[in-house]
Amino acid sequence: NRVGVRHLVVDGSLGSGARGGTEPRLDEKLIEKIGAIPGVQGVASEVMAITRDPPAGILAVDPLRFQQGTFDRWPLRPGAIPSALKEVAEGRAVLVDSKLASVRALEIGDKTRISTPTGTLELPVAGISASSFLSPDGDIVLARQIYRRMWRDHTVHRLYVAIAKGSSKQAVRENILRKVGRHYRVRVSDADEYGKWLARSVREGFAFLDVMTVLCLAVVLIGTADALAANILERRGEIATLRSFGYRPGSIAVMVFSQSLAIGVVGVSLALVLGMSMSFAFVDGLLQMILGWRLEVLARYPAALVAAALGILACVFGGLLPAFHASRVSIANSLRSD
Repeated sequence: NRVGVRHLVVDGSLGSGARGGTEPRLDEKLIEKIGAIPGVQGVASEVMAITRDPPAGILAVDPLRFQQGTFDRWPLRPGAIPSALKEVAEGRAVLVDSKLASVRALEIGDKTRISTPTGTLELPVAGISASSFLSPDGDIVLARQIYRRMWRDHTVHRLYVAIAKGSSKQAVRENILRKVGRHYRVRVSDADEYGKWLARSVREGFAFLDVMTVLCLAVVLIGTADALAANILERRGEIATLRSFGYRPGSIAVMVFSQSLAIGVVGVSLALVLGMSMSFAFVDGLLQMILGWRLEVLARYPAALVAAALGILACVFGGLLPAFHASRVSIANSLRSD
């Protein structure tokens, strides 16, 4: 599920933001304390855990998170029971992601087994939700009151604070920091800022792709220059014949330059078609088949256009030197050698 623009995110100030056991825990008393701050419409928490035998990720959330209007909707795959969110909020059912449903061969209404510190818990599946990316074996979403009882844990990882209409988000943020920030050592982030931080962290993890992009452009430039240079050597006689018919050196250079431009346009067109096709095939097909995580392809057309422009420019620059040499071909020597 997503956090809306009228939300604040509260977590431990010492945390890196990474999900898992290394993220600092917060006292659940914060829910009541922050809820009493003026301008706060509601506070809901979540806690993450990993269970074994059978393995699964556990995302336990407060019932308020399932109420429509206060927080954003939970995306459920078609087939969920009509009252799925209510059943989960009241502790009578759970949500599972597609990976867990596939691994355990679960259907809507089937009971899934969850190992807890106090014993085994069995609850029916009310719906299939988006992945929480807690465990490669799949994730389970349940009400936090069940987690408190079965795990005997009264701490949380993160709080989501809904801002009341007419209240200033910045004012509420400052009040939270002033009243509970220093004592509980919390960090208060704007939901948009938090989302951007997560996105930036993901981009940093794939920073090596920028190096690969530079290498690919260098290969395109060198490859285009090499191909055109070899073509000019093979066609020195043809170029000399055109010059003898009255073609000016600039016309010969434009001819070679246009050839490099055509290579760039055709290559970029093929790259765009293949790249987009492989992206959809990887995200919608291979990645889901291997990990079970259902992700959405968000095509960044401006980035694709920039990449296409850089590819064409690499071909164009690769054709500059061969075009210059083609315009300097000696008519007499070339015709004599032929």
